[in-house]
Amino acid sequence: MEESASGRSQDKKYPFLHCSFVFLGTVFLLPYYGFISAADYLLYSFPSHDILALLPAIGMGAAMVASACGLALIKYKDTFWRITLGSVVFVVNLVVVILMVATSSGCGSEAAYAGFNLINFGVASAAGIQQTNFYGLAALLPIQYTEALMVGESIASVVVISMRIITKFIGFQDSDHGRSLHTSTLVYFCMTLAILLCGFIVQHYIKRHPLVRKYYQPGLKRTPVAYIPGDGIPDVMEENASGTLRRILSDEDDTTATGPQHSEQDIARTDQSTTLWLRLKDGITKRLRLLKLMWKWALAISLNYLITLLMFPALLTKVPQVTCWGDWTPIILIAIFSYTELVGKVLGPNLSPYVSASHILVMVGARLVLLPLLILCIMPFESPILDTGNSEIAFFLAMLIGFSSGLLSSIAMSRGPTEVAERDKELAGMIMVFSLLAGLTIGAWIAVGPSEALSTGAVQETMTCLTDEGHP
Repeated sequence: MEESASGRSQDKKYPFLHCSFVFLGTVFLLPYYGFISAADYLLYSFPSHDILALLPAIGMGAAMVASACGLALIKYKDTFWRITLGSVVFVVNLVVVILMVATSSGCGSEAAYAGFNLINFGVASAAGIQQTNFYGLAALLPIQYTEALMVGESIASVVVISMRIITKFIGFQDSDHGRSLHTSTLVYFCMTLAILLCGFIVQHYIKRHPLVRKYYQPGLKRTPVAYIPGDGIPDVMEENASGTLRRILSDEDDTTATGPQHSEQDIARTDQSTTLWLRLKDGITKRLRLLKLMWKWALAISLNYLITLLMFPALLTKVPQVTCWGDWTPIILIAIFSYTELVGKVLGPNLSPYVSASHILVMVGARLVLLPLLILCIMPFESPILDTGNSEIAFFLAMLIGFSSGLLSSIAMSRGPTEVAERDKELAGMIMVFSLLAGLTIGAWIAVGPSEALSTGAVQETMTCLTDEGHP
């Protein structure tokens, strides 16, 4: 379904609103990327754990569950209420992690390791809540606002890695490496919290914006009432701001107004006898019907992020550190990925009209060739096959992984909701986010096994080298 068919392309342009969506796209992923970009601190604090593989696995699982809950509860709580809930969870978890870093309590201990994973679970849940609802809201608006969120997500990774580089330079002057890491990480998380608090102001702005109020009407609720005997099709009741109910014909009977008529008493009686499983069935049926219309786009974004998480950050940060870069190696690799992903998402909207759903599936599958190349940059541990001494090939692969991930995800995410009717766009946007998170979750969990194996092999290789050199 073309966007112009709805007349949205004739809407007045609002540059500041567009920038606000870019900013909010940055805000709801900022805390999660914050953990990933603090790779040097986490690797230093928990050397015996492969925390950079486990963080995405736990985080994406939590985000997917939160997204599923958002899909289920879309009719029961206002969108901005759910967004505010996510913001509160963000703030609470960031305050806790700042206190943990500031006090350095149990740094390197099992309790601290469990604490970081628990906080990561809370942060990712909040990200899932906000991501699902922001994309649902943006799907109601002209397509450029969905594209703005996609760009904002990439800016989030660029912002956090840039802040990490700056704060690492600040702490680099300290001769005590451990203390410098703690100082820079503390400043880094405080800056993240400050940006997140600014998001509250921007959320309040877009809630009152005339374009948002035009397309988003929280006073208008569509609730399935259940099956009326003899109808065979679930009715939908529309409740306006005054509380008045009227019947909305479902898709199957919207071509005609003829059919069985029912009194208000019949409807009320049927509503009282509606069971939970019927409501659940109706909800699942509608979501599957929407998914059938845009399944190629949903599959494309799911597979795209699955492939990305197989390589980043778990395998990409396993590239051996070289003398000239030291513990900056993982930071540089993450920075290259983040910057090129942003470039891909910026270019995506320009190429989107020329890419079909079938084409994007082929391009997503072609990304698999990057996985064995990245593994050859890591193995064998003592001398990787594609290691040139300064990790140039790994840097180039990080660029390809980031650019292709951003480009294809931007195209798929913006095109998916355009396949459905106007009234279903919010739900379609949320389904696309759920597909995205499903791919991220599966990819993160698949990457845990190989990443753990590579970590174990690397540790054993290091111990062997030390023994050969005569160290105890």
